[in-house]
Amino acid sequence: MESERRNAALKKYGGLLFLGLAYFAFIKLTGLSIPCPFHYLTGFLCPGCGITELFLSLFCGDVEGAFRANQMLFVLGPFILALILRDEIGWIRTGKRPELPSWVWKFFLAAFALFTLWRNFPFSK
Repeated sequence: MESERRNAALKKYGGLLFLGLAYFAFIKLTGLSIPCPFHYLTGFLCPGCGITELFLSLFCGDVEGAFRANQMLFVLGPFILALILRDEIGWIRTGKRPELPSWVWKFFLAAFALFTLWRNFPFSK
């Protein structure tokens, strides 16, 4: 059972990696990327705006550019990845996903809401 769950996780993340690399190649070849619908409709930057630039910068070794693209995801990204890894390892080993305390989700929600306000309004300039 554990090996089946491990193989399923590897297949899922291998597929995501493939899609990410294909998107990276598409952007590099065409200069086109998926626009943010929130930004398109409101003119404001959403908490995820800049994530494509963040990954492109990291892929090219430009850490400063990655930070400028989206400071919140740059800082919290490793913690989010650690939580995802923890969740996947728990599922592979036991077949159950460990639950996070509700304060973790509340923290992320508040942090991203405050970041969205900070990056869109004059008091952040």
